[in-house]
This record gives sequence, structure tokens and C-alpha cells, in this order.
Amino acid sequence: MTRRKWGQVLIGAGILAGGGYWLAHHSSHHPGTSNWRVPVLFIPGYNGNRFSLGPMIRRFVRHGWGAQVATVWLDQGRITRVQGELATSDLIQVLFVQNRGPVEVQVPGLRVLLRTLYQLGRKEVKVVAHSMGGVALLHYLVTHDVHQEPAIKQAVTIAAPFNDTDPGKTDWAHIEDYALTSTGPTHQTPRYRHLHRNQAAIPATTRFLNVYGELHAHTDGSVGVNSARALRHLVAASRYQEHRFTGVGAQHSLLHQNAAVDRLVATFLGRRDLSGKD
Repeated sequence: MTRRKWGQVLIGAGILAGGGYWLAHHSSHHPGTSNWRVPVLFIPGYNGNRFSLGPMIRRFVRHGWGAQVATVWLDQGRITRVQGELATSDLIQVLFVQNRGPVEVQVPGLRVLLRTLYQLGRKEVKVVAHSMGGVALLHYLVTHDVHQEPAIKQAVTIAAPFNDTDPGKTDWAHIEDYALTSTGPTHQTPRYRHLHRNQAAIPATTRFLNVYGELHAHTDGSVGVNSARALRHLVAASRYQEHRFTGVGAQHSLLHQNAAVDRLVATFLGRRDLSGKD
């Protein structure tokens, strides 16, 4: 594949063990001045694409909660394409080329993206992650390198199956929802056990908002309520808050299309001018 320069091309030897990578970028999708002090990354779930969190990002722009948007495609430990300006964008949509791959495929891509942002001078970021994207985020955080990667000041997880065996591939008829006690889940899946063993590595400066839905039978139709709420046993109570949604808009794939979720997320991330109308 030829490497066409749309603008600046960054070569990152040492970030990727497998070789160099390139970043191509051109004019931002939505021109305007930056509305966030630090960029907000939007990470999709299993089988996610531009239509997963893209509408949420567009609503943020329409309400004036962000102006410049970039989209970045990740393939394991490589950045394969960038549309927009990573160095200046408020809102960054993350897409995985292997969007049905496991957490282990997604985490290396997140790492190289965050190291690239750090090299561009972006020392802090905020994150909104849906479903399996939230699980990938936690697996990234337990190996976070404060010397090469931005601090994640705030993290929003939406309908994330933290205590599922294989996030993203659960049969809706056999949703995992192990009961929670005062000390944690009655059963820990291997992935959750890994997070629990390494929870001390989660940065102490990261604050969490955990959003989950409940339709019926203690699920949002895809993820068990207890699996989503299991995050509360991985982070300090002083840095954790959660919010339960019910009704039609609480369905797993509708939570990130919910205007009430938009406002909750924007407020948590620091917006105070929530005057936008739907």
C-alpha cells in the first residue's frame, strides 16, 4: 500500500514492535474552535462501526459540546488511517479494523493511539466506551504507562460486560449475570479475575461513570446488570459513580442513542453549557 501524505506523517519506531506506522490526516470533519480542554475518545463495542457511536458524536457537535472531530482506524498494534486532526480535535472516534476481534486485539491498538496522542502533546484524555469497548479500556488501564501515555482523567463506560467470559459474543438467551455481594461477584470469569488481580494498577486519578440499562430479567437485553455493575469492585468508591436507566431507551444498543445519556455523559465530562435541544 502506498503512503499518501495528506498532511504530517509521523513515524513511530519503538511504539510498535512489528514496524512503523503512519498517520494521515486532512481538514477536520467539523471546523471550529476546540470546546474541550482535553480530547474525548469514543470507543465502540463488539462489531462496532461508524454508526455505533458516530450519532452520539454528531449530537455532541450539534449541541456545541465539541467542534472538531477526528476518526482513527486501529488494526491490532497499528494505526492504519486517520481522518481529521489528532493533534487538535475535541472528539475522536475510534474504530477497530478487526471489529469482531477479542479484547486482546483491541488493547494494542488503544495503546499505540494513546502513545501517539502523548507524542502530539496531548497529556490528558477522557474516554467514552460502549460495551466491549469498556472492557478493553479496563484491560488497557491495568497496564497503563504514565511515562508514555496520557492520563485518562475521566472514563465513561456504557453497558460494559465486565464479568462476561467472552465480551461481545454472549448469546442473548444465556446472558451471564453472576450475583454481586459486598465483596464482589460470586463467580469471577477469567477476564474479570485478571482485572481484579491487577486493579491496583488502575490509575488513581481516573474517575469513572458506569452507565447501565435494565429492561427485564436483570439485563439490558444483551448484558447482565451484575456484569455491568461489577466495575464497582475494581475501582475505589470515591472515584466511582453509576447510573441505571430503564425503559425502551435502556436497551443495550439504544443507551448510546439516548438523549438523557448524552446529557449525563457530557455533564460528567465537564460540560456546563447543556443548553442544546434535541
